Amino acid sequence: MHRGPFSQGSFHPDDGFWFSEKRIYPGGPTWRNLWEKYKIDAVMAGHNHNFTLAEKNGIKYITLCSGAPAQSLNPKLMPTTLYAEPTCGVGLFEITPVQLRFSFQRLDSSIIEAANFSLNK
Repeated sequence: MHRGPFSQGSFHPDDGFWFSEKRIYPGGPTWRNLWEKYKIDAVMAGHNHNFTLAEKNGIKYITLCSGAPAQSLNPKLMPTTLYAEPTCGVGLFEITPVQLRFSFQRLDSSIIEAANFSLNK
């Protein structure tokens, strides 16, 4: 999705579930309700010009900055944030029938080790 929840960015602050609390249609479920109901593993978004890895209720939330100039982080760390860095780069996914592996590579080709994770089914 374009603008997702839990970015640690300061330029476009997200107050928790800004997007996922929005109703899909009037009186309908929220995005968060559907993600949790259907046991979504990860939600990937952009919009904020930073990298943030967050987690809430077993769902990983990834905010990627792929090409715009990186912007500063909000100094107040959100309780959902596992790792955040004011950098742009590329999210790397490796998918097999039973595993999804993720890592983030900065523009200088270095990997953010704290952002490596695997999800097994």
